[in-house]
Amino acid sequence: MLKLNLIIPVFCACFIFMAFSPKAFAIDCGYMAPKVIINTLRKPTEYVRNFSSAGLTQLHTGAFRPGRPNVLGLGGGPMSVDLNISFETKSEGSVSCLRIQSIVADFIIYPSVMIARNYASGSCEFEAVLVHEQQHIDTFVRFQNEYAPKLKTQIQRAARDFGRPKAMASVNRDFMQRDMQKSISSAVNDYMGHMQSVVRKRQLKVDSAEEYAHVAAQCTNW
Repeated sequence: MLKLNLIIPVFCACFIFMAFSPKAFAIDCGYMAPKVIINTLRKPTEYVRNFSSAGLTQLHTGAFRPGRPNVLGLGGGPMSVDLNISFETKSEGSVSCLRIQSIVADFIIYPSVMIARNYASGSCEFEAVLVHEQQHIDTFVRFQNEYAPKLKTQIQRAARDFGRPKAMASVNRDFMQRDMQKSISSAVNDYMGHMQSVVRKRQLKVDSAEEYAHVAAQCTNW
């Protein structure tokens, strides 16, 4: 599950074109690349015990069939990116320059471990599943550490052109600011789709046949 907590309103607007003399556009907008900061945040791991193995199987696969292998635990969790975009404006009369000054992105993961309530806390089966699901959490954390700088690079690329503002009629400034926000959030949302695909593949590697056999061999009361 992904969240992009930058709310971009749906809007309709018309550009207002105004005639300016060449002197009016002599404003120097300058150039400065937007500053991009990535904060990596990890929420406390949530432990969920209110599902049976049948319920976890239904949740994970969409179906439960008696006699077929059941899901005993799930590990991983959602992630989100919260964007805070700051703008800088410069105005002379009815002409303005607008650029993105900084983008602060909070890259947050929400680790979660679900263990079937069929197994009492402290039992051999509970502990074996817990150790396995912790591997999924470790994979999730490593992924966040690796992809935080990659996310920063993507945001820098998306924002590069917005550090070189053009002179515009001041009446269009709010419209252009919303358009910049929409462009950045769309780029981040697209990259989050890629990130989700990557972390899913890495989590699948944890669930190898060898790993399942190792977990099963730990206990006898499955």
